[in-house]
Amino acid sequence: MTTIHFYLQPSLRPNRPGSIHLRITHRRQTRSIALPIKVHPCDWDARREYSNIESINKQLDEKRLLTGRIITILSSQGVYTAEDIALRYRCLAKGNNLLSFTMELSSIYIRRRQERTARAYLTAAGRLCQFCRNKSLLISQINSSLMIDFERRLQDEGLTGNTISFYMRNLRAIYNKAVQMQLIIPQEVSPFKYVFTGREKTIKRALSKDEVNRLNNANIHGNKQLRFARQLFFFGFHAKGMSFVDMAYLKKSDYKNGILRYRRKKTGRIIEVKVTQQLRKLIDFFAPMTRESEYLLPIITNPEKNERLQYESALRLQNSRLKTLSRLSKLTHKLSTHVCRHTWASLAKQINTPLAVISESLGHSDEKTTQIYLASFDRKILDRVGERVSDLITHFPPTNSRGIELAHR
Repeated sequence: MTTIHFYLQPSLRPNRPGSIHLRITHRRQTRSIALPIKVHPCDWDARREYSNIESINKQLDEKRLLTGRIITILSSQGVYTAEDIALRYRCLAKGNNLLSFTMELSSIYIRRRQERTARAYLTAAGRLCQFCRNKSLLISQINSSLMIDFERRLQDEGLTGNTISFYMRNLRAIYNKAVQMQLIIPQEVSPFKYVFTGREKTIKRALSKDEVNRLNNANIHGNKQLRFARQLFFFGFHAKGMSFVDMAYLKKSDYKNGILRYRRKKTGRIIEVKVTQQLRKLIDFFAPMTRESEYLLPIITNPEKNERLQYESALRLQNSRLKTLSRLSKLTHKLSTHVCRHTWASLAKQINTPLAVISESLGHSDEKTTQIYLASFDRKILDRVGERVSDLITHFPPTNSRGIELAHR
């Protein structure tokens, strides 16, 4: 059952009107929304939840009707929370302004600790509004023509297909959520039907076995920062391609009985990694740096600062140092934190590890994702296969000097 109440939040300043709040309670969860309605305490009846000013009561009745309509819609769709009601109320109250709606959505994702999704939504919405030169762009104004023009502009700016797809997919997600909330009426033809929302095949970022050994044995002249970066890289590698974000949030309590057991930030899946001799040495290397910390690795180091910001700062610093290591190791491609993940998968493939096993080790939800990580076969291997297949055909029809096939006699 859902209950709706209005209450007055008095002003902290004397003789000033207070703010009316809407309190929504559903399944023991409560959310409050500050309304743009001001009233003096002497004009407010707390028992009846009404004012003795008729114009204010009219506004309250409108808010009550709007909330009731939202609850009816949510009830028809299944299970919902007080947070869902509050989100839809704020969005409907503000109209279908793209930036306002996206900010409301992002605040929900941030509370769920899905900061990456929140930032992606805000980035995509902001970029579209910048293109339109209109911060008041409405979601209902998004159509096929606008998206095609937006895509063409991004192409003219030199963005890759996958980067363009990033913007389009996030804008499509925002648009679909607005439709789901009945904030807008869906168009007969999706605004995103004629723009690229897929994924292009990218150049593989895996190192070869020789390159991994070259990196491992590179002379970094006693540079502590580069040694630190290299040790972090190989921690991820030996931990079966653990992603940097999972390394950052890895806690000492996740390490028990020779096993690292953690939940992937991206998918929420539980991953277990046996601590090998190489991993044990790396843990011992970092141990003096984390004596006072709950974390296993010295990536998030200050308990008084925002953890996410520390992770992002460490990620930028690590990638910068890896570029230097790449140059010193004379590698073909630039190093990044994600390279160790691709490299582990590709080397596992080279020793004939089944795709399903690699996928499970990486914590992927399906094998299609794993395929993206795997390096392509060496060109020479493919050439040899082509020659061997061609050799299966031993007889060719005779031709003249100009290559024209002669008739059989």
